[in-house]
Amino acid sequence: MTSAGATSERAAPDLAASEAHLRLAFDSAPIAMSLIGLSPDTVGSYLRANTAFARMLGYHPDEIPSLDADELSLPGDAERDLVRFESIVNGTATSVEFEKRYRHKDGHIVLAWLTSSVALGPTGAPLCLISHAVEIMDRRREQSELQRLAVTDALTGLANATLLRDRLDQALARLHRDQSYGALMHLDVDRFTAINSSRGSHLGDALLVEMAGRIEAVSRADSTVARLGGDEFVVLIEGLASPDDVHGVATRLLDALRRPYLIPGTGEALVATVSMGVAVITRADRSPVDLHHEADLAMHRAKDAGRDQYALFDDALRARVIARTGAELLLRRALAEDLLLPHFQPILDVAAGRLVSVEALARIHDPLRGVITPDQFLEVAEESGLIAEVDGRMIDRAIAQLARWRRDGVALRRVSVTVSTRSLTDPGFVERVEKAARWYDVGGAELRIELSEHSVLSTSPTVHASISRLAGLGFHVGLDNFATGYSALAHLQRYPLAFLKVDRSFIARLGNSRRDDAVVAALIDLAHAHEALAVAQGVETVDQLETLRAMGCDRAQGDLLGPALPPGELAAIVAADPRW
Repeated sequence: MTSAGATSERAAPDLAASEAHLRLAFDSAPIAMSLIGLSPDTVGSYLRANTAFARMLGYHPDEIPSLDADELSLPGDAERDLVRFESIVNGTATSVEFEKRYRHKDGHIVLAWLTSSVALGPTGAPLCLISHAVEIMDRRREQSELQRLAVTDALTGLANATLLRDRLDQALARLHRDQSYGALMHLDVDRFTAINSSRGSHLGDALLVEMAGRIEAVSRADSTVARLGGDEFVVLIEGLASPDDVHGVATRLLDALRRPYLIPGTGEALVATVSMGVAVITRADRSPVDLHHEADLAMHRAKDAGRDQYALFDDALRARVIARTGAELLLRRALAEDLLLPHFQPILDVAAGRLVSVEALARIHDPLRGVITPDQFLEVAEESGLIAEVDGRMIDRAIAQLARWRRDGVALRRVSVTVSTRSLTDPGFVERVEKAARWYDVGGAELRIELSEHSVLSTSPTVHASISRLAGLGFHVGLDNFATGYSALAHLQRYPLAFLKVDRSFIARLGNSRRDDAVVAALIDLAHAHEALAVAQGVETVDQLETLRAMGCDRAQGDLLGPALPPGELAAIVAADPRW
C-alpha cells in the first residue's frame, strides 16, 4: 500500500468522527438552526432542522424535511425569502439578515430574526443555506408595550401629553380637509388638593381613575381623552358640525363627573366636580400652544365664576390675553431700562395733624405713555413671577430716597413699602432688604413692610421665616387692607405686627350709620389691643378725618392728605408743613 493510500485510510475514521461531532453540535445547539437547499431539485426546501428549530415551530426535527417551505411560512413569504437570499448565493454578500414570519404547527405566527449564509462545496459551488433563527416575539411585545407606555398615562391609561400633541396636529390637518370644527377642553378637578390631603393620595389616585373612565364613556368616539398629570384632563373633539355643538358635549361631561364616586375596594364615597375651559377650533392654522393656553384661561375663568361649570374662550378673554401680553412686555422693558420708580403718598399723624411718613407706590415712567399706575401692571407682575424684582426695586429706591431726604433736611423719617407673598418665598429677598438698609444707614424702625393677608395666612415655612427675620432685624412689619378677610383675625398673634391698615372700604362708610362707625372703632381698638398702630386708608374728607381722630386712630392717608407724588413734589409739601 502506498503512503498516500495509508494516509487516506487513517483519515477516513477521523473525518467520519468530525462529521458526527458536527451533526451532534448542529442537532443539540440551543439556537434554532436549519439547512435550506439550493440545488435545482431542492431549492427553498428544508434539508435538515435541529431540535431547537423544530421546537420553536411545534414539530419533531424529522418532520421538517418533509414539509414544503410554504407550510412553514405565511403566504408569499417563502418566495420573498429566496429573493432575499440571492445576494449571498451569487456572492455579492457573505450573509443576510431579516425579520422572518414562521407559521407554527398550531397556526399562530412565530416572529424570528433570521441570519443566513451559504455553505460552499469542494469546488466552491453553493451547497445549501445555513440559517440561525432567534425568536423575537417577546421582544416585539416588550417594544410594543414600551411604545404604548411612552404615549399613555401610567395611572389612568389615557393618552399623555405626547400622544395628545400628535393627535392635535392630525386633527388640525383633518379640520382643514373636512371643513369641520373641533374643540380643546381643559378639565381641572375642583379642590383636588384638599381631597388628597384629607382622604389620602391613594383615594385621590382612585378618584382620578374613576373620572378618567367617565370622561371616556361620555366622550364622542372620535375624541382623544388625555391626562396631562396631576388633576388635569384634556378632551380633544373632532368633526363638530357647528361650534355651538361644544355646549352639549361640555354639559354631558359635567353631568357625568358631578355624580358621587364609589371608590372600588374601599367602600369610600367621594363627591367631586371639575371646572372646564373650552377653546373652539374654527381654523386649521391655529397653533396647538395657543389652543392649550386659551383652554387653560377659560378653565380659570370657570373656577373664578364658582367652579363646577365650563367657560368658553371668547373675544373678552382674547382681549385680556393681548392686554396681559402688552403689560408684561411693558414691565420687562421698565425693569430692563430702569423705568420703574416710586411715587410717595403722605401719611398723617392724626393726633398731631402733621405729615410724618410716606408710602412708596410703584410707577412706570414710560417716555411715550407717561406715568403708568400699578393697576396696569401689578397683576401681571404676580402672574409672571416678576413681582419679587418689582418689590426689590421699590425697597432699594424707597430706602435710598429716605436717606436723601434725611441728608437734605426733609422732615420725613419713615417709609412704607408693600411686599408680595411671592417675594417672601424668595430666599434672597430679606438679605436684599437688609443690604440696602445697611448701605444707606437706614435703621429698622425707619422702614415699614406692609404684608397682605395672604402672607399672614401662608403655611409656607419660607414665608414664615422671611416675616420673622424682617421683624427680627427691627423693621416694622404690618398688615395691609386689614379686615377684608375674616381669617386674618385668628393669626394676629402669629407675628409681632407693628401696625394694621384699615381697608379703605370701611373708611368710605364712615358717617353712613352708627353700625359702620362702630366697625371702624372696633378695628382701631383691635389694633391697639395688639399694641399696633391703627392706620386708616382712603381718607377723602375732613369729616372722615375728624371721626377717626375722635376714635383714636393713629395714622391716616388718602386723597385728602395728598396723592402719591414724585419725591421732589412731596418734599415741597412737607417743607410747607401743612396741618390738618
